[in-house]
Amino acid sequence: MLPLAHGQGRAFRLACAAALVAVALFAACRKGTTPGPLSATLVTPAGEKRAVIDVLGLTDAERAALKDDAPDAVWESLLKVSVQAANPEATPPAVAGRYSVTDKGVRFTPAFPFQPGRRYDVRVDLGRFRRDQPRTLTTTVALPRGQTPVAEARVMGISPAGDTVPENLLRFYVWFSAPMSREPGLPHVTLTDERTGVVADAFRPAGSGVWNHDFTRYTLFVDQRRATGATVPNEPAERPLVAGHRYRLAIATTWRDAHGTPLVEPFEHRFTAGPALTAPLDLETWQITLPLAGTRQPIVLHTPAPLDHAIAPGAIAITSAGGEAIEGEVSLDVTDTRWQLVPSEPWRVGSYGVTALDSLEDPAGNRVGRAFETPIDDRRPPAAPRLTRPFRITPTS
Repeated sequence: MLPLAHGQGRAFRLACAAALVAVALFAACRKGTTPGPLSATLVTPAGEKRAVIDVLGLTDAERAALKDDAPDAVWESLLKVSVQAANPEATPPAVAGRYSVTDKGVRFTPAFPFQPGRRYDVRVDLGRFRRDQPRTLTTTVALPRGQTPVAEARVMGISPAGDTVPENLLRFYVWFSAPMSREPGLPHVTLTDERTGVVADAFRPAGSGVWNHDFTRYTLFVDQRRATGATVPNEPAERPLVAGHRYRLAIATTWRDAHGTPLVEPFEHRFTAGPALTAPLDLETWQITLPLAGTRQPIVLHTPAPLDHAIAPGAIAITSAGGEAIEGEVSLDVTDTRWQLVPSEPWRVGSYGVTALDSLEDPAGNRVGRAFETPIDDRRPPAAPRLTRPFRITPTS
């Protein structure tokens, strides 16, 4: 689900559904057996290859009440599983999966297998259903790590991944196949201009903010002072990237993973610097490919220029007429110009909107209604950004 607020109508319906289940559970508890101690363990069911989390300690009556189609809001409040973040400054993501009731308790089956050696935080909270102890449990689970790392670390790709990037690019993202060490990355990265040679000081040093939550994505910040050019008075526009020049971004095997092992192979990305992107993002210039009502076809947004690959998936949503975000699976293609949403439920005929957060950026830092590079003497107040673009889905969309 995208990180946008839900509409009041949906929140009210979920609250009502959760309240009804809570009442049923509380009533069942009064007639049920005494609950046992709460526990959450990783187990691999007989005949299965994928580990699951089993929670024990619920009464028979509580399990019976949960079998009666408990809404997602109830399950998510009762049992939450999240990746334990190696980076304390990044928010750990919740683990997607499905919930079910077993003959001994409740079970969480992850959408993707738990990874050996990675730790997961588990929180069980029965406070909304019980007045007596035990109500809550917080623990950590992990599959044992094998004798050798599950995957050897290598660079999986670079964003932006296109053959051309704007000369005022602000950052590259480097994606790894496995968690990396916390050592600085710049000593292992070289930017070479095919005309003039190695570009010295192309990237600026940064703190812990260069890593995502599990140290699998590293951010290379292009030297901000040099990249802003005309925004700094009395200083020449000296950029690390020059329009029309060809470049090679190389990552050496000396960069080590979380186990201290070097990358299994070097990585290179060749690209050309194009003209600077200096215009604000404008939702009106995006092309929308509409789905058919009654289907779960994706809605696709085509942008005239790339979006920031790390920001865009969580900064764009499709909203209903009431302002609630449509749930589904979001993706951004490798060119960063094709955003799509596959809805969880079939589309209904009606009014919708493409909604963007103010944090949405392109690779040059331009936002909706606001350019990143603004002359220092420009005192005009910025125009109010339009962050929603309406559209309709009809029976024959």
